[in-house]
Amino acid sequence: MNQPPHDQLPDDAAASPEESAGAQHDLLPAALSGFDLTAGLQRLQGNRVLYIKLLGRFAGDYSAIGDEIEQAIEAGDRRQAHALVHNLKGLAGNLSATDLFAAARTLDEAVKSDAAEPARLHAAFMVLRTALDEALTSARSVLPPDEPTVRETAEVDLPKSQALELVRRIREAIDLGDVMSIHESAAALAGDTPYTARIGELADAFDFDGLLSLADEMEQKANR
Repeated sequence: MNQPPHDQLPDDAAASPEESAGAQHDLLPAALSGFDLTAGLQRLQGNRVLYIKLLGRFAGDYSAIGDEIEQAIEAGDRRQAHALVHNLKGLAGNLSATDLFAAARTLDEAVKSDAAEPARLHAAFMVLRTALDEALTSARSVLPPDEPTVRETAEVDLPKSQALELVRRIREAIDLGDVMSIHESAAALAGDTPYTARIGELADAFDFDGLLSLADEMEQKANR
């Protein structure tokens, strides 16, 4: 964990893919405001490059979620507010963004309660907004190069038993919020196919809805 600050790294030397991966390790500082790096890395089995990648996805994909939650609360759409906050809470937990997770849990409980007064919702949202801004700022500080967008899955057939087992593991891992397990299951059961790439990209983006849709698609195809 005692890596040199990234402003001490050389920025003018061409690097091989292996050297680039090593440089990404150094982009992760010894401490990151709003995050428990020790817990976050333990969750990902010490994979520092993947953790940086997930922080980058968070910074890119969740920059507007604070506004979306605020708009839902102001519109009185508690169902939408709950969906957004619940999703953010799961993401914060996976990244070990401790302050953000605690704030999202408090707001999640408030939006689910019919008895919660608007003032309580507003106060809980402001705490979340502060924690979210801090987490986004920290994540941007280690932002990796732009990631590729999710690709469409090419037509490919997996053996039925293999496909259904992969579907089962994906759904189980989503329930647990276990991103690493999703990667491992895809590699073991889908091998070198477009499914593995797509599943990996959806998992890295914490797009659990997308993963569930893909699992449904795979199940339907396997049962034809």
